[in-house]
Amino acid sequence: MPFATACPRCQKQVRVIRSHAEQRGRCPHCQEPFQVPGFRQFKPIPSSKAMPVFEADDLNQGDGVAEKTMKFATQVYAEARTQKRRRGMDEQTMKLHGHPLSSAQIPAFSSELLASASETPIISPPLDPREAVRNDLRKILAKDPFFSPSCEIIHKRLEKLHGSSKEALYRVLDRRLGRESLLKLYRPNGDAEDERSIQLFLREARMTSRLGHPAVPAILDAGTTTDGEYFLRMGHIRGQSLEQRLRRYHREGRDPIELSRLLEALARVGECLAYAHSVGLVHRNLKPTNIMLGHFGEVLVNEWGLAKDLRSEERAPSDMLDAGASFSADEIDFVKLTEPKGLLGTPGYISPEQAQDRALDGRADVFALGALLTEILTNAPPFAGDNDSFLEQTISGQTVLPKDRVAEVAPELNALARESLRSDPKDRLVSAGAFVDELRSFLRGDEMEVYRYSAYEQVLRTVGRSPEWLLILCLASLVACLLGWII
Repeated sequence: MPFATACPRCQKQVRVIRSHAEQRGRCPHCQEPFQVPGFRQFKPIPSSKAMPVFEADDLNQGDGVAEKTMKFATQVYAEARTQKRRRGMDEQTMKLHGHPLSSAQIPAFSSELLASASETPIISPPLDPREAVRNDLRKILAKDPFFSPSCEIIHKRLEKLHGSSKEALYRVLDRRLGRESLLKLYRPNGDAEDERSIQLFLREARMTSRLGHPAVPAILDAGTTTDGEYFLRMGHIRGQSLEQRLRRYHREGRDPIELSRLLEALARVGECLAYAHSVGLVHRNLKPTNIMLGHFGEVLVNEWGLAKDLRSEERAPSDMLDAGASFSADEIDFVKLTEPKGLLGTPGYISPEQAQDRALDGRADVFALGALLTEILTNAPPFAGDNDSFLEQTISGQTVLPKDRVAEVAPELNALARESLRSDPKDRLVSAGAFVDELRSFLRGDEMEVYRYSAYEQVLRTVGRSPEWLLILCLASLVACLLGWII
């Protein structure tokens, strides 16, 4: 590429080449001698631009120029060693230092070296700004693995479902995937209860994420925001809670079709609990407000934060969820962390052994299923009076069966509620799976093991299943009447 420099006397531009650096000659305009400045002060010009050429003196072709050129080339090489450069440039510099050249060869070779250097600037490419952000995030995540700024950036809050000064629940939209989900937030305020509440919040994420069942909300993400809030993002369905549905069922006249839908939803809840029991988790907080029913038959069992882990010794600890905790989430019974009186769960739905803080298993959830069945059938938990007396009645076993309130309740369902609400776990239905089997038998019209049918009921059931038996019975009655009249 041609270069230009200015004559110090007439200030006119003349064309120079790389080898003219620091040489003496004459200006083609004013014919005054002057020395060309260093190569770094050359100004590139278009090759097609006509311009007088600098006239170098013959005396400048000797060893002095070679020494200056060699010095400049060495300087360029020293800078190039610390910078990123082309492979061709590196080969040239290696050749320069590996094979000494004579004075006559230096000007031509250094010119080639400088040409390579000028065509490939010895400057490192600029750093991607996103890489700097990634490096900062890596440092932050190394100290706080739960930090997740994407919660605020990616998810648009559509609706606040409910909230308080510490906790809030939002319906949010993932801007990347266009998917709706629920965002649960906890805001620490530095009081004495924060550590317990945070551990309970993280425990819900851990317990729920263990369950891969369609009736358990999927945990999509969990962590802390840039404001220090703990968040839990989970799957979402559109619909109503079981409490809203059963209240509407009783308010609108107890439609048999709606009753079948509610009982089917309860059967799916029982299947979910049976699955949870198979992996060692007992829900312990089952009630109508914690069950969501979708518009198309979907069922979600929420609030697994108080679940009892029956196999905690077999679980591998979570480095992230257990980090910084002064106690283990699986060793401490959260009955002492949630309520001032040490009560875990809601009176009216908890079993007697849970109310007395005794050892329990999956049959504690069977008791809750019986309480839910009673409320579906009668619009109230299986106890009389107000909520304050429910706990005493639970411990003493003073349950109210559905048929004692509503005479139209099917005796089979009344028997299922009775067997599920036994005070002694040994007398209760053995599992949530057994509860589901009995309930589905009723929905299909099959006989149930928890109910003892009379002979008259057996006949009615037989006739109901097979209408042809009704015709046979009528014919038999007619024949008997004829025979009696003849005789």
